[in-house]
Amino acid sequence: MKIVKVKPFGVFQITEDVVKTVENNTHPEVNSKKNLKTIIKDITRKKSGHFVAIDPVNRKLFSFIPIIKNQQFFAANFPDPVQLYYSLAYANFQFANQTRDNITAQVNPNNNGINFVNGYLYNWHLQYKISTIIFLHSTMEAFINYIMPDEFIYRQEYDDKSGKFLKQIKEYNKEQTERYIIFKEKMSNVIPQLTSVDFQKTHKQVYDLILNLNTYRNDLIHLRSTKTQNQQEFEKVFDKIVNINLEPFVNAVKDFINILKPDFIEFEETTPAKENTAVFNFQDYNAFNLDLTIFLKILEVPEKKVILIIAKSNDDNYKNLSTWVMRNLDVMAKQQLIYFPDMSASTDDKLIIEITKTSKKLGVNPKKRTKNK
Repeated sequence: MKIVKVKPFGVFQITEDVVKTVENNTHPEVNSKKNLKTIIKDITRKKSGHFVAIDPVNRKLFSFIPIIKNQQFFAANFPDPVQLYYSLAYANFQFANQTRDNITAQVNPNNNGINFVNGYLYNWHLQYKISTIIFLHSTMEAFINYIMPDEFIYRQEYDDKSGKFLKQIKEYNKEQTERYIIFKEKMSNVIPQLTSVDFQKTHKQVYDLILNLNTYRNDLIHLRSTKTQNQQEFEKVFDKIVNINLEPFVNAVKDFINILKPDFIEFEETTPAKENTAVFNFQDYNAFNLDLTIFLKILEVPEKKVILIIAKSNDDNYKNLSTWVMRNLDVMAKQQLIYFPDMSASTDDKLIIEITKTSKKLGVNPKKRTKNK
């Protein structure tokens, strides 16, 4: 899987003189623990939890917003919000594809083309799709606001109905533009004024995809329950998105951002450790023989990651078996014994299923165990 690079937001290189000035004005006898308690009290009284700090070794100024628990700060460089939103969208997009693969692998040759799968798996697939659409749109809104300078004035031209003037102009400052101008107008008019790039003319495919994304997002956010012709309004919304391919929308948002700010959205390949992996390789699918003990062995091996390799076949028995395997793995995922199995490495002649186990053990209910104590 690929992940989006999320860089720190608002990191500035500073001079040695600035570092020395700060050090010279810091009282050496300050009790840091006592001072931290005072700061935490201030934050809990609804004061700001946003801090600016200096890294004296690398001479960098950065900001952070800490997580606070048990009088302790847990902090990291504050991430770029636009990249953070897009990384969420992209992760959910990949999970949506993975769950769809898991669903469509469960083919029963005796069902005349209709295959019923576990409801929770279908629900999670929809959740990932919804999250992808919403976070893609949030990425767009955040980015447009991000590139808008504080002194920006949006000039909105419209026809004068009184007949006294050819055109009338309304002016909006940055805050008013962010708040009162609808997304479609931002795309068609604000962006050309802001960047001199008219996507409607020069990148129409990207423009059209983003406006369609805006429609899907609005439909999902503002679900209506009115009923027409024996169909609820929200069912019409999901009728559109259940089988939609989200990849063009994911790429359109990336392209839009990178056209205006080159290389702002970048990816990196995840490199999972190959050690601590157990491999179950079945040269003949009949070796399974519908035996549940294989799933117990997956849970019993000490390795966290298990790769299941099954030789493919064209006969119906293989199709039944592969469906049976995926359904049992889905049950294990529902019980939170494993994460969603990944089949992205499968080949023409082999079904390759990568399984990552969770920390939960079979037959152990942490809540009940705590209660018994």
